[in-house]
Amino acid sequence: MAYADSETTESDSDNPPVFYTVHNAKSDSGQPEEHVHGLDDYIQMGKYVLLVCLAAELLILPQVSSMFYMMYAGAAPRVVSCDNTVFDPLLEGKEICFEIDKIGNCSHPKFKYQFKSVNVEYNYFCDTSKQVKNSISVQMFGVLAGSIVFGQVSDSFGRKVAVQIASFGMIVGWLLVCQSRNLFHFTVTRTITGFFTGGSVS
Repeated sequence: MAYADSETTESDSDNPPVFYTVHNAKSDSGQPEEHVHGLDDYIQMGKYVLLVCLAAELLILPQVSSMFYMMYAGAAPRVVSCDNTVFDPLLEGKEICFEIDKIGNCSHPKFKYQFKSVNVEYNYFCDTSKQVKNSISVQMFGVLAGSIVFGQVSDSFGRKVAVQIASFGMIVGWLLVCQSRNLFHFTVTRTITGFFTGGSVS
């Protein structure tokens, strides 16, 4: 067990007496104790740490993009016209959908929108827009499954292997998403991408 010797010294006699104590920590063998290394001794702001920080920031980007996708991807556009029928701009969305139901078929709708959502991309509006919201819900199961599976992969093979697999899977997944031709293909590829995105989170 370590103990401390105390040495008391008096300052110069011309000044008021000031006393201080010097503690010299020693081990049982009489030698000074070795310095115990802490976390600050190992983490230094070098090139490797900067690279790790950059990689961590890049891994956050797909997670943030998925969050924004969940917020805006299912935004329903406003139908301006349907084939040769132009709707009154004062009509509300539900009223326009009711008019479309009376027409019976709207093969070439014209939309008004602030941004090009999945509904606009694949021509889903009115009642069919619910399918886009269902698609988003299915994709979240991929994120949940990825978090569970990659948690086990990380424990078994290490976080480095898990991050490498998840990053490669996200790259391939996003390339497949870009090639989607319909909502079903889009849902499948987004679910696969969400699986690896969930893995990067875990």
